Amino acid sequence: MPANQTKKISASELINQKKFISDAKYVVASEVALSIVLDYADVETRRLRKSNFMLRLALFIVMCIALVGYLALTVSFDKWLKTQPAQINKGAVTGDSKANKR
Repeated sequence: MPANQTKKISASELINQKKFISDAKYVVASEVALSIVLDYADVETRRLRKSNFMLRLALFIVMCIALVGYLALTVSFDKWLKTQPAQINKGAVTGDSKANKR
């Protein structure tokens, strides 16, 4: 297909592409949030080395909750992604309309 021609896609394929992109945004946002939490926890842990044990324990619990939430979101996204093999094989993600025919 020449570069100046556009590919016609069905409405359902367009909806699936938008759903995939919006779900991917949640995974990226959760990764960013996890990195921020872990960076903050690292700074606070260094600052609290000689401080109260209970504060350090509370910070550790918050880090564990953030990690479990991140893993749950990632696993659910992976499960959803495995239920969508037709989209990926047809090139909906890459935009390649001939990916299946090669």
